[in-house]
Amino acid sequence: ENRIPLLPVQIPDSRPAQRRTLLLQRAAMPRIVPGFPNRRIRPRAQILRKGLDGPVREPYYIFEEEVPRTGLVVQSCWRRTRWYDGSIAVWAARRKTAGRGEADGQLRFDLLVEKNKEEV
Repeated sequence: ENRIPLLPVQIPDSRPAQRRTLLLQRAAMPRIVPGFPNRRIRPRAQILRKGLDGPVREPYYIFEEEVPRTGLVVQSCWRRTRWYDGSIAVWAARRKTAGRGEADGQLRFDLLVEKNKEEV
């Protein structure tokens, strides 16, 4: 449940300087479990949850050039440093690295294959 799709959309804007040809809009994948109602998978991470936690849900857009074709991996981590006077500063940070690419999206589905008794 860590795949949140981003769909390309065109958004008309009255300001020519702000006009973009394509933006990526956060979408949702369905969670389909037999015996349970179908539900949308919502992001758990704070980065992609923007606009979902308020009283009114708002769409979330990312500029197309921010996401390379290889994809992105965003990790949260802690940073620590020591100042010249010996004091210590600690903060939460995010690290962005390139993904593995379109060919290795690692999106898998369960598949049951019946084997012949002779194969076992």
